Amino acid sequence: TTSNNNAFNHTTLRTLVDWINTDSGSSSNHFANTTFDIPANGSITIVPNVTAGASTNVSRANLYIAWNKSYLNSASLTFLNVSGQILLRNITFADPGSTVDYDDDGTFAQCATCTEVNFFQGVFTYNITSFTAYSSNEANLPPAVTIVTPANNSTATNSTPTVSVRIIDTIDSNVSVTIFANGSNKSYNGTVINGTETIMAWSSTADGIYYYYASARDPLGNVNVSDGNSTLIIDTTVPNITQTPNSDSSNNTTVNRTWQFFNFSIVDNTYLANTSFELTSAQNGSTVNYSLTKGGTSYNYTINLTNAVEGNYSYRVYANDSAGNQRRFINNWFFVDLEATTIENIFHKPNDTNDLDPNNTLVNVTADVIDSSQNISGGGIHSVVLEFSTNGTTIHNTTMLNVSGNTKWGNFTSNATGNWTYRIFANDTAGKSPVSPNTTISVAYDYTWTLSPTNITTTSAAIGNNITMVNITLNNTGDYSQIFVIAKDIAVVPIVTLNQTTANLSQGRQTMIQVNVTPPTTAGTYDMSIKFTANNSTQSTATPQVNYSNGTFISRGDGPFLYLTIDSANASVARGDTYYINVKVVNYGNETANSAWVAYSVPSGWTATNDSLGSVGPNETTTWSNVTFAVPASADTGAQAILAYVGFQNYKHNQTSNASTSVSVTSSGTTTTTTTTSGGGGGAGGGGGGGSGGLSEAQKAALFGTPKVYDLVSGKDKVFPFVVGNPYAGSEMHNVSIEVTGLLSQYLRVEPKFVAKIPKDGSYPTKIIITAPAYFTEGEHELTFTIKSTVIKGVVRTKATETTKVVLRVHEISTDDAKELIGDTAGLIAKLQKAGFYSKGIEALLKKAQAGFESGDYKSVSELSKDAQQLVDNAFASDKGIKSLGPQVEGAGNLGARVSESARLLNLAKAAFARGDFNTAAERIKEAELTYLVETKGYFNFAYFIRSNFRNILLSTVAAILLSVGTYFYGTYAYLSHNLRGSQREEDILLGLMKTIQRECFEEKKMSMSEYGEAMFQYERKLNKVVQKIVELESKKANLLKFGHEDQQLKHEAARIMELIKETQKKYMEKGDLETRIYEDKMKGFTARLGEVEERIASLEAIKAVRENKGVFGKLMIWLTKAVGEEEKE
Repeated sequence: TTSNNNAFNHTTLRTLVDWINTDSGSSSNHFANTTFDIPANGSITIVPNVTAGASTNVSRANLYIAWNKSYLNSASLTFLNVSGQILLRNITFADPGSTVDYDDDGTFAQCATCTEVNFFQGVFTYNITSFTAYSSNEANLPPAVTIVTPANNSTATNSTPTVSVRIIDTIDSNVSVTIFANGSNKSYNGTVINGTETIMAWSSTADGIYYYYASARDPLGNVNVSDGNSTLIIDTTVPNITQTPNSDSSNNTTVNRTWQFFNFSIVDNTYLANTSFELTSAQNGSTVNYSLTKGGTSYNYTINLTNAVEGNYSYRVYANDSAGNQRRFINNWFFVDLEATTIENIFHKPNDTNDLDPNNTLVNVTADVIDSSQNISGGGIHSVVLEFSTNGTTIHNTTMLNVSGNTKWGNFTSNATGNWTYRIFANDTAGKSPVSPNTTISVAYDYTWTLSPTNITTTSAAIGNNITMVNITLNNTGDYSQIFVIAKDIAVVPIVTLNQTTANLSQGRQTMIQVNVTPPTTAGTYDMSIKFTANNSTQSTATPQVNYSNGTFISRGDGPFLYLTIDSANASVARGDTYYINVKVVNYGNETANSAWVAYSVPSGWTATNDSLGSVGPNETTTWSNVTFAVPASADTGAQAILAYVGFQNYKHNQTSNASTSVSVTSSGTTTTTTTTSGGGGGAGGGGGGGSGGLSEAQKAALFGTPKVYDLVSGKDKVFPFVVGNPYAGSEMHNVSIEVTGLLSQYLRVEPKFVAKIPKDGSYPTKIIITAPAYFTEGEHELTFTIKSTVIKGVVRTKATETTKVVLRVHEISTDDAKELIGDTAGLIAKLQKAGFYSKGIEALLKKAQAGFESGDYKSVSELSKDAQQLVDNAFASDKGIKSLGPQVEGAGNLGARVSESARLLNLAKAAFARGDFNTAAERIKEAELTYLVETKGYFNFAYFIRSNFRNILLSTVAAILLSVGTYFYGTYAYLSHNLRGSQREEDILLGLMKTIQRECFEEKKMSMSEYGEAMFQYERKLNKVVQKIVELESKKANLLKFGHEDQQLKHEAARIMELIKETQKKYMEKGDLETRIYEDKMKGFTARLGEVEERIASLEAIKAVRENKGVFGKLMIWLTKAVGEEEKE
């Protein structure tokens, strides 16, 4: 209202801020029957008429109604301190009574001046005579007692536990509370504020189980106790864990078994709530919990672990009692050591035949001996022993000492010539004792020597200028004097002059060979090779026997000379990929090559990209050409040729060179990069941070893109790849240099050894050239590669130096050859088994060869393969010898020969053969054969000879007779044929001559009749003799193999003459092929010979008739007839 004087009657006020507020000018405001109401809690009614003066503020702070409580500040609101009525809502008491806070201290007591008006459905109304704080409570009831904490069946870990008690009493005053446990008073007359939770402490109490309750007494003497007994366990002692040792349990030590046994005893003075056994494996970080049976106060537990794998294990035992007291058994461990100790990187020094001499040379042996339990207390290596011997004699042992980390060291003195063999034993604490393979070194005085350099730097000279190309140092590193012959190789074109062509060097001495070259008159590049030959009497033992210093010589005219070499390129590329080639160009001329370029000739379908080099300065200025070609998806597969050639412009003549390579194009697969000179390949990736130093293993792998171990074949492999990658993320590498150091680094050359720039995430392939491949003896050679560069990332430049080690394993044969030898040896076993021979010996050789192959000892593989081949050869040779010689010895004995020693040696050979000692069997067979020859050939027994060779003698005699007869008939037949052909040719000549003189006489009139007659007479007489001879020869030839009597042969000859007469008559009379005079001459010859034959036939028939007469007259007549016949023949 806005007036100054107001009157309110039966007014109900409900507000959230101020009930009544008057300003300074409103001094007379009258209120009667005014109710201040808060609907949720209750109200205060002022019945009398009261007046509120000026500046009066009845706020909620001075007048408020809460649940079961009303308050009016009578000191501040004096005008309201009159009689009134209190109304309290939501009262839960069964029979509430009014209470008042007389002293405004929060303590309520029964209100004696209050008059109850009504209590219905939770609304309690009563009248008052003045104002302060009012409330209500049960009318005259005992206090309610509640134990708030701890909960029933709780535990306490100290001897003076506490109990929280809440008392609700109708009398708003403090209540006396006592705690009783197991009949004893544990808290005497503690005072608890009515309605407030109060903590009460017990007196000192021993461990045990207690049943307790709380008893409360209010000021009016009302007594009450808490509902039932609560249980409290007091346990101030932690459980006790002990491990019972036995022979099967091993704590804090190393074992070499897969099982472990544990026995524990756990005791608690009250109740064990939880027990467990926790086992953790360090291999994978896994943890296994074994729950133990819980309950009671004292238990024993047994745990038996099985199937444990290699590695370290830790275990703990936990025990919790009912009070939450925890005991953890101290951490224990055990290590399961099932793997044998490994022996790696065995190395001896000196390892060069130059230094391994029988003059008390100290040989130091180192090896990495690694055990998985090395860093485990009580585990690891117990001892390492070096065993050595010479030529299989007495074995010696020495304990190897620890050098650093896993490296062990020992030594022995080589004081005698021969093969020294050593191996290493490693004994670990788990009882395992691995042994390394045997290593054999040859100790002897040697004939070794070296050359430096073996790779001559490319040198150029102007035509007409003789130069010294190189000075070669020849060093006798052997133990004896040696003689050397020096000459240029036969294929070298330029004229070479040497300051000496022979050198006689004593031990440890060296000499210098000056190589002077006269440039050829034709400009170009020429291969240079200076040959060194060890020419001493023991040339076969010189190492090496021959060696070379090789290089390239350039003969040039005036002007530029661009020399091109292919530094690296892809060895193979897949269709659709990119082909990479890197070319090095050096100007060896004396003038700048302007507008220089490199052009490429590539397969059909490829896009050729030429590269401009710009100006290339004189005097060995070097530049590079890096080009990539896109390989079409349809490109031809297989080997494809790539040609690179260089040129320049604006000069009267171009002095250049070119080079070619090939690439294998595949349909799909991985593209590899390699140097064109020697094959090989590789690549590298990037990654890591951009900076130097502290590279991760992955970054180092990217930087040094080469294997840690390289296998080469001595005398064959002359190069291997080494790829430098950029591992610095977001950075470029500039001024990259590559260096190699090590025992044999003087025989290695990096090409190129300097790279101007490697881009981000890029790489650059280099090659390591072995300038003296024959010098690399079999064994392992450690090399250290150092890469220095400037790493640039933005404006930050950092110097970086990184190193890595590479092991060159040099073999006498390649890995493929060694595999083939293993396969051949296995084939030999099958060959023996197929023949039914004993094969255990060669099977043992195969196992040794396989072990040698696995360890990289290819030399032993080769030697064992040869031994196996010899064993098989001797097996079959022995078998053949036994089968051949056995019957001979037995037969000789049966014929009377004394062959007892041969028989003894033969039996020894059979015994050796049966046990598989084929080498010995072969030796015994050879001895038996020689002995047999001595025993049977040392004397001549004619009877023995005839008996033992009768068949051969008979066959030989028959063969000799047949050969003689055959030779006779063949010779006679050849003789008759030859004479017959001569007579026939003579007949043809005579007939031709006769025709010729007839033509000259009758047609050409060149000859007179007298001359004609004389000539024809001579020809006819000669023709008659020739015809008779022909008839006789033909008759003898026809009857050569007819073994009848002479008369039969003569009759055959007569018949032949008659045939010839008929043929001649036919030619003359019917065909007209013969002239009259020739016809007559031939007929004269035929008839004359026919007469002689018929006369001889008549003589033979007469002899035959007379022979029937046995008297003297008959014999005389036969003799006379033969005599007459002989005269006629003459």
